[in-house]
Amino acid sequence: MTAALSRADLEDIAERAARKAVQQTLLTVGIDVSNPLVVQRDFAVMRDIVGSVRDANFRKDLEHARTWRLEMEREDGAGADLDYARRRRKAGEAIRSKGVMTAVGVMATAALGALWLGLQQLFARVP
Repeated sequence: MTAALSRADLEDIAERAARKAVQQTLLTVGIDVSNPLVVQRDFAVMRDIVGSVRDANFRKDLEHARTWRLEMEREDGAGADLDYARRRRKAGEAIRSKGVMTAVGVMATAALGALWLGLQQLFARVP
């Protein structure tokens, strides 16, 4: 005993099946339609990104950054120059630091030597 389905019932079943199929398909590709405002925001961001990528100046900037990155990665490129400059700067800082420590050490030794000589002279005068 099957009851004949009306046209409205068939349309309702087809609409629910289509809605479920579309939701599953979108979920499969990573779009969760349970919160449509978030999905709309994500697509708005993607439209902005596509607009930026289509901008010729933006593409030139990306190409320039890529060229710069590749130059930095070359063994004899700008990265090596930066490493050399960094090592020289650190060596200069170490020399200055050691020089200051040496100067303080020399002054402290001189002060202690003068104090020692002064004490020797003072005790030599005492009868």
